[in-house]
Amino acid sequence: MQEKLDRLLKALDGAEKALIIPHNDPDPDAVASAAALQYGRRHNIQRISKMFRDFENNLRHDQVLAPESRTTDTNGSSIDLLGYRHGAIYVNVGTAGITLDSSNYICLELEESADDSTWTDCADADITNAVTAVNTGTFAKLSSMAYDNAVFMTQYSGTKRYIRPVLNYVGTHGAGTSIGAIAFRAGDQSLPVTQAT
Repeated sequence: MQEKLDRLLKALDGAEKALIIPHNDPDPDAVASAAALQYGRRHNIQRISKMFRDFENNLRHDQVLAPESRTTDTNGSSIDLLGYRHGAIYVNVGTAGITLDSSNYICLELEESADDSTWTDCADADITNAVTAVNTGTFAKLSSMAYDNAVFMTQYSGTKRYIRPVLNYVGTHGAGTSIGAIAFRAGDQSLPVTQAT
């Protein structure tokens, strides 16, 4: 991908005008790509290129909840946000093992800690996509089959050093639902970021 981006930048370098045409019957990705190219032409495409080149060095990802079928409350692994400007959790939910409804559901929650030992629910104001549920810090309440095979995300803006995802099973769950989670940290002050192995 980097080679294609370099060729595009070289072709556009010094050009006074450029005609950007997506393919016939463009989907949203094609329209967004054309708009991004137009934006890049107007706002220093070299700076945007550097951002793409540095993307890998600015982002750290860690599996915090191995994907597996579960029927009970589960705490994910914690991530340390020290030295990072942003933290986010992405949860991938498979097909529910039971019929999810208003009595039998799963809450995806975020907890925070100052010491990686004592944990509390995040305030709704400190996460994106907060929903009303059993606890604060809930960013998805899976209460119908419409939530099958979906990805849910929240970004943390609180002040604590550690965060972790929590699965809160409400009601009776005789059969498991496959769920996994990945944490992303960005804006490391000491580039490049070292990825977990």
